[in-house]
Order: sequence, then C-alpha cells, then structure tokens
Amino acid sequence: SVDMVTSRVAGHHFDDLDRALDEVQRVLKVKGALVMADSVSPEDGAVAAWMNDIELRRDFSHVKNRKVSELEAMVAMRGMTIVERRSPRIHLEFNAWVARTATPEDEVQRLRRDFLEAPDAMREAFKIEPVNGDINFSWPCLVFRAIKA
Repeated sequence: SVDMVTSRVAGHHFDDLDRALDEVQRVLKVKGALVMADSVSPEDGAVAAWMNDIELRRDFSHVKNRKVSELEAMVAMRGMTIVERRSPRIHLEFNAWVARTATPEDEVQRLRRDFLEAPDAMREAFKIEPVNGDINFSWPCLVFRAIKA
C-alpha cells in the first residue's frame, strides 16, 4: 500500500478511468491521498460534447473530458472524500495546441473554423478570442486532493 497516488493531466486519456480509480482505491492506505489534476468539461451537455468532439479530432489519444460532477461521483463511489479542490483554467493558443499533436492540416482548418464560428455558449465557456492570426482559449481544469476513508 502507498500513502499517495498522483495523476497530472492524464485522466482524460484513460480508456477506463473507473478501472484506474479502482486500482487507486486498492493501493492507497487508509487516510492515503489521491491528488489529481485534469481538464474537465462544463456541466452543460451540449458544451461538453463540443469540447470533447474538438479534442478527439485534434488528439487521437483523447478519450473524454469528464464533468466535475462525474469525477466527484467516481471518487466518492470508491470511499474517498475530496478535501481540497481548485478550479484553474488551462490557457492555450490554438496554433501551438494543434502543432503539439501534429494534427493534419485539413483538420486544423476545420478546427479553426469551428472555433471562429463557435456558438456563443462555447465562446463564453472556453473564453475563445481571435488574436493576430491565432486563437486564445482556455479549458476548465479540476485539481483535487481526496482522502481514502
């Protein structure tokens, strides 16, 4: 057993986050901590679906940005209590963001169009702002510490 398990910006790539959290619960000592940071989707289903569609098209290793409520429930189901949380944002620049994953140029153009023509709900949720041939935006993030009972 271990005192702490950490996961930094990885959960949205896990094929089976439930299984990963089962393993965390198994290996943590009683009163051990899970410290996790990951991008999350908004609670609004349409906005969350837009975010996940965008990410899947850019990064084939992406599985799902989960809602905060989903992550909280998944952690609680395993007998862990979130005792500390923060909700920072991950600030991104579109051109560098698509370059990181070597997104094919035709998909880059479709993604760029989707950002520039995004409905107001998406523009507000992700702070989308065209700037000098680039697009600034941000994803919501959840950072938490949970203790095993």
